[in-house]
Amino acid sequence: MNLIVFISYGILDVKDFIATKISKPVLKIIVLCIIFIYPVLTHIELFQLLRREGSIAGYKTAGEWLNKNTPADTKVACVEVGHIGWYSKRYMVDMLGLVNPALADYVGTRQTDKWFEIYRPEYILVHDPIAGTEVFAQKYIENGTYVTEPGYVYPGYKMYKDQVKIDLTNTYST
Repeated sequence: MNLIVFISYGILDVKDFIATKISKPVLKIIVLCIIFIYPVLTHIELFQLLRREGSIAGYKTAGEWLNKNTPADTKVACVEVGHIGWYSKRYMVDMLGLVNPALADYVGTRQTDKWFEIYRPEYILVHDPIAGTEVFAQKYIENGTYVTEPGYVYPGYKMYKDQVKIDLTNTYST
């Protein structure tokens, strides 16, 4: 509570200082500039950030590829489930547990393999090279459980498939 009082006094002191140093017409112009220019500058910075970070084209392409090339009951694991899930219309396994709530508890206790043990998805999408928490999938890629999906090619991303599960599905469907 005391902090709020001190901040309020500080704001009033700044207002009084500005009022004695700057005329009212100039102050009105400054306030209007802050009100209108700040949001414009913020939006410009946001667009620059999006350009620097790149678009979601890789996620969109992955989702569309999955939609076109996999059965509707396919499970896909990744960290960025939103766009991929939207475009793929497939069951998403979020390695971090955000859309699979039971997994969040496991991640919190550092049991980072539960996404695999519980769901065993047919596909995994990761950045190339693997980044951040996508390392949860790395051991399954390195030990050969998942192999590169040659049909999906997009710079900066790699799709992996569960070779055993995909082969079994194809064996039963023929």
